Amino acid sequence: MEIKNTEIILGQGFDEIKFGITRDNLEQLFGAPDEVEEFATEESEDAVSEAWHYDEPEISFSFDSLCKIE
Repeated sequence: MEIKNTEIILGQGFDEIKFGITRDNLEQLFGAPDEVEEFATEESEDAVSEAWHYDEPEISFSFDSLCKIE
């Protein structure tokens, strides 16, 4: 996907990427990520964040969960 508008609108997002987008919808726009990274959050031992990294365009997205991803 080519990102045409990189202006971030507070509370909304940018281009076709909106804050709160699901993993499935993001994958429909960009395809499978080049790298997926999981890490624990400071809020809770059971909470896990996941970062999706794309080489082209050079961009990353993060998803926070309230429980562990199994």
